[in-house]
Amino acid sequence: MCLFMSQGKPSVVITPGDSPIGYSILLFVLSVLAIPFLIGIVLVPFTGLYFLYQVIHCYNHWIRVTQSKIDIHYLLYTVTIPKNEFIRATLKETGVGKLSVLTLHTISGKYHFGLVDNPKYAEDVFFEFKNKTQYYDYETERHTYTQSTYSSSQKQTDYSRDSEHSREDILTKNERKGKELEDAVFSFISSPGNIPGYHRELRNVYVQRPDGSTTEIDLIMIHDAGIYVFECKNHAGNIYGSVGNNTWAVFYPGGEKHNPPNPIRQNAGHINALSDYLKMQRSCFYSCVVLGREACLKKVPEDDSHCFISKYQNLERKLMNQIYHSSVRLSADDIGTIYACLEPLTKVSEEVKEKHKRDIREKYGDF
Repeated sequence: MCLFMSQGKPSVVITPGDSPIGYSILLFVLSVLAIPFLIGIVLVPFTGLYFLYQVIHCYNHWIRVTQSKIDIHYLLYTVTIPKNEFIRATLKETGVGKLSVLTLHTISGKYHFGLVDNPKYAEDVFFEFKNKTQYYDYETERHTYTQSTYSSSQKQTDYSRDSEHSREDILTKNERKGKELEDAVFSFISSPGNIPGYHRELRNVYVQRPDGSTTEIDLIMIHDAGIYVFECKNHAGNIYGSVGNNTWAVFYPGGEKHNPPNPIRQNAGHINALSDYLKMQRSCFYSCVVLGREACLKKVPEDDSHCFISKYQNLERKLMNQIYHSSVRLSADDIGTIYACLEPLTKVSEEVKEKHKRDIREKYGDF
């Protein structure tokens, strides 16, 4: 794959990885070595043709992504997908190295591109295409939620200078990263065609607990299969935690350690507050803990029937799996009623928001 900046509108070109050619050469050589045996004579013409196909495929097959459209070139013809028809891109791992099959989903159907050997890069490209208006050099400056605008070495320098910055400045950076992940998740669950079934979405819902304190819920999807409550944490490091701990441990590059609140317990508290407020059974709710692309889940709890933990790039698979294995719980009227009940809770005063932030800072400090 390669990325370039043109003189006019910026664009990205994706080509098939070289790995398929390498594998086809290996198969051809092995079949030649097996010529003394009957199977070699049979395999040589097939592996030879496969090698030629891969060469032609690699040099005559590409995708060009601009701000307004996607062009897919298939050997002899080109398909154009306007931005307003694009839904999402999915990658399916092949189990061979890092190769994945890329599929583009549009309003009119699906387009299978073939194998790519850098799926994370492809994900970033199509995420930007759908949610951004500008492209940046992949290796030097990527303005997406997957990476901050400063490098790992700069991050380490910033950490060493914590004493020179106020707590508010540090938390603002963390909050900004968290909001970028929330934006991405909300865009995915609210975009037409992404989630099957009838559903409505809310974000930044402030629910008051019986003791008078307030809990803020990142995202809620009211679906006919139940109420999905999302807690988004955009940590970029090695993550360790268990269900029972009040806090988890995140080790950043360079050895910096933070102890953010346990997102499972945090979201369980959100769901308990929602359950009390709506007077609905706990079984109607499902907890979705979403972590950023750069998170490395070293030791975290396994998914269960009412909660999953997922990196953003695996969210679609885990969410679809849970929905497909759930029965219909809510009618369209139920969804409308719940939405009308919760929607006013997204319009709280600035005083309520600031008090909630102060309470979080007092309880967990800088994380």
